[in-house]
Amino acid sequence: FFFQAEDGIRDKLVTGVQTCALPICALKLWMSWRHLGTAGLGRLVELNDDRAAYLAARIAESDDFEACPADPELSVVCFRHLPGGVNAAGWMQPTALDAHQDELQARLAADGDGWLSTTKLRGRTWLRAGILNHHTTDADIDRLLETLRRLAAAS
Repeated sequence: FFFQAEDGIRDKLVTGVQTCALPICALKLWMSWRHLGTAGLGRLVELNDDRAAYLAARIAESDDFEACPADPELSVVCFRHLPGGVNAAGWMQPTALDAHQDELQARLAADGDGWLSTTKLRGRTWLRAGILNHHTTDADIDRLLETLRRLAAAS
């Protein structure tokens, strides 16, 4: 939805398009806040943070993943798959390890069993899990890691 300019021509993005949908987003937030309260909304955020901490802990227990940082502060975990484990991956060219992350992310997207983005940290490519659904479970996290292992093994 766009507001019409006075001359009847739609405003363009460069002239400051305004959408009618923005107040609706605020209404949804207000209604959720009203229903759950501050403590309830806070608990939903904490649930996501707890799942991120679980993912980071599972990564720390494994030889074929590494996280950066090891303990996430919020619900985002950046991590890499290390083909063959830490020792084998240490022999890989950094650009090859970066390409492996990009390929693994694309395979996961094509597989449809999960979705991650990639990002650059310290000049290297990392997988990025942004956990934003409070219905995410530990089993979902375990499944993600197993799916990534399966897809990496198939390459």
